[in-house]
Formats: sequence, structure tokens, C-alpha cells
Amino acid sequence: MRELKNILERALIYCDFDTIQPQHLLFETSLISETLPPPKPPQSTDALPASEAEKISATDEEKILAYVQKQGRINNARCRQLLGVNYNRASYLLVKMNREGMLVREGKQRATNYRLP
Repeated sequence: MRELKNILERALIYCDFDTIQPQHLLFETSLISETLPPPKPPQSTDALPASEAEKISATDEEKILAYVQKQGRINNARCRQLLGVNYNRASYLLVKMNREGMLVREGKQRATNYRLP
């Protein structure tokens, strides 16, 4: 199930959040670099659509974990600054990492912080 989710997330990135075509659905990671160009970086994080929050990469999660290990906690605003992403993407990443047990949520609404378990 996790592999299928990763395939769909990768396809969403490579299709620039447009319609996913068959050529975007690659089942072997070794084929990705041979057939598709790397994803385009966003022009401005403020102008990104809400669906941009679905785009995720392991490096973003690694950056968040490294920051939390160093600083002790992170919130949405710090996450946006760290990664250069919009509010929706930062929220998606933090909630996803909390759901997967990588981070623990403390507080509510604007006072929400995330720390290591």
C-alpha cells in the first residue's frame, strides 16, 4: 500500500499537479531519472494551488526532523521558512509526520508546535 501511495505522489509531482498520464506512473524507481525530467521548482510559494500540499519529498521530512533535533520543536511558520513552502504544504507535512509517529503535536491552532516523540 505504501509503495502505491509513493507512486501516486511521485506521479503528481512529475505531472506538475495537472492530469496524471500513464507515463507518470512508474513502478520502478530506476526508470524515473531515465524517462522524466526533474520536477520544476515553484516560482512563488504564495501563488501555489492548494493541491501543492500533496507534493512531498523525503528531503523535506529530513529537513524538518533535523531542525526539530537541533531546536527541540517546530511550528508551521518555522516550517514554511525552513522549506520555502506555503502554509498548506507546511501543514500537510507536519500533520503527516504527526500521523506517522515522527512528530508529536502539542497545543492547538496558532499555538501548535511539533516535537520529537
